[in-house]
Amino acid sequence: MASINRSRAARRWSDYFSRPHGQMDFGIVIAVLTLVVGGLMMVYSASLYVSLQYQEMPSYYFWRQAVAALLGVVGALVIQTFDYRLIRRLSTFVMLGTLALLFAVLVAGDEFLGAQRGLYQGSFQPSELAKLITIVYVADWLSSKGDRIRDLGMGLLPFVSVVGIVGSLIAVQPDLSTAVLIVLVGFTMFFVAGARWTHFVAILLVGVLAFVAFVNLFEHAATRWDEYLIMLREPSQAQWHNRQVFYALARGGLFGQGLGNGFQKAGPMPVPHTDSILAVIGEELGLVGCLSVLALLVYVGYRGFRIVMTTVDRYGQMLALGITSWLVYQGLINAAVITGLVPFTGLPFPFVSYGGSSMFVSLLGVGILVSISQQNKRLEAGLSRSASHKRSNAVAGFGRRDRRTYPSRVGRRR
Repeated sequence: MASINRSRAARRWSDYFSRPHGQMDFGIVIAVLTLVVGGLMMVYSASLYVSLQYQEMPSYYFWRQAVAALLGVVGALVIQTFDYRLIRRLSTFVMLGTLALLFAVLVAGDEFLGAQRGLYQGSFQPSELAKLITIVYVADWLSSKGDRIRDLGMGLLPFVSVVGIVGSLIAVQPDLSTAVLIVLVGFTMFFVAGARWTHFVAILLVGVLAFVAFVNLFEHAATRWDEYLIMLREPSQAQWHNRQVFYALARGGLFGQGLGNGFQKAGPMPVPHTDSILAVIGEELGLVGCLSVLALLVYVGYRGFRIVMTTVDRYGQMLALGITSWLVYQGLINAAVITGLVPFTGLPFPFVSYGGSSMFVSLLGVGILVSISQQNKRLEAGLSRSASHKRSNAVAGFGRRDRRTYPSRVGRRR
């Protein structure tokens, strides 16, 4: 009996790998690869002067980003080859591992520009990994609870605890913008999964109170909020970074100064290849370039939400919803920062801004989306074949039933 159980368990695990594949969602793949290639081009242009100043190699940041993109593409290709539901079996373990990494950052992380966010000389940021892993865990948790998420004790309180722990560990690094993003994505998943309106309002109030508390707790967050209020009253009095971003957008106009011809990246704008890369795009490629990048991101979101709508499996729905919301929210927040609609934050633009951890993890998320899409198309093809098989059997059966019903006629014909 034990050997039989072991063989069944082995078959269950192998089923995640040895399965027929549906057609790949080439729409989302082409859009993401276009953003990645365009992002690499803009990282090279935006980081040219910074690389020469600090690394004495003009393509230093470009090659680091290219390596991260290559690893991310390979990781996405590997992930899309097996059933995404395998990730569900590992969600608890990877969540615990991510929490351990977030604790490790607070204890032994590398400090950069007043924040302690990275490991291995800042080359790896666990907060980027936490975005995806939190989505994976929350999707598993929501799909396992069913209608019980409408209960206070089984739904609201455990959800707030899980998302609150992750968000707090990231906020104290300090990285308030990433913490807010994770809360927004988790909040979206919880609401779509069927939470009560009263719970919706309660989470909203708790989130606002937590945001106010963190803004008052951390000096840099309070400073940025004050600078934002000053900018709203008088844009010319905005802090230095905001002003350089606005100058870049103004210089670009409709069609830009031309690729590589930006001025603000050559000194006035701090770290232009990271969170402010959309401003460099605006200066060199103009409003048309910025809108093209945003249109590609919106198309990725459209394809992602189509995957959500066509997924039958509740876990797959929640997982696709979380990944799509994460990428779209992050891109829109970055664009809102560049245009001065929200206070300045450190969120990169997905697939475009420099950041190896962000690039790698974002591409892994796309690999999961493609895996879910392939599973959907495989099921659709299977249902179509099943329906066709039933129709053919019905036609054949009708003939057989006809001969059985009228045996005397057959005998007379003979």
